[in-house]
Amino acid sequence: MIRTSYENHNSAKCTNDYDAWWLFGGVSYKLAKKQTLSTFTYMIDNSYGQEERFGITYKYTFD
Repeated sequence: MIRTSYENHNSAKCTNDYDAWWLFGGVSYKLAKKQTLSTFTYMIDNSYGQEERFGITYKYTFD
């Protein structure tokens, strides 16, 4: 997990207290010599809200 905090004291138009954390993960499996199946997920929570995603990818490599 990565956590960041940011305070800006130089500009009145910017946020003064940005806080966030990220969590990423993924797994790949080689189906055959030219084919790969992968999954990934990530979660983000910051001062602007939360986001969670899950995905599956298939990759075929041409010669």
